Amino acid sequence: MFNFCKVLCFLTLGFFILRGGEAVFVQKWSHYIGSIETPLVKGLYAQEKNTVDVLAFGSSHIEYGLNGMKVYEDLGISCYSGATSAQPVEMSYYFLKNAFKRQSPKLVILDIGMLFEGVNYNLTRILIDSIPYLNDKIEIA
Repeated sequence: MFNFCKVLCFLTLGFFILRGGEAVFVQKWSHYIGSIETPLVKGLYAQEKNTVDVLAFGSSHIEYGLNGMKVYEDLGISCYSGATSAQPVEMSYYFLKNAFKRQSPKLVILDIGMLFEGVNYNLTRILIDSIPYLNDKIEIA
């Protein structure tokens, strides 16, 4: 019984030390590009299931060219933009695939402007890290 208590205390202490030290291990770029991690992925999961009529993914052409609130005010169509600056088309595909797990849009807009550009591996890494499911990350690799 005494050994069990020691192990339990050790594990509990280890948990709290690692949890407290999480700031050391957290991605340093979480705030680097404001449009990527929190609004893009967490924003998509904050939407109620099957409530988005239009999903848009791609580069800054979509990010700055599509105003979802204006579309909703003028046309009554709910629109979600998952665009980021210089988003590679491959990442747009995986974001779209991830979005289909929660949404059934009537229209998908996919910007292919980055199809003929060089790949920014640093940005791709940031985008991959923002995807929540491990299986999707393994498939990308």
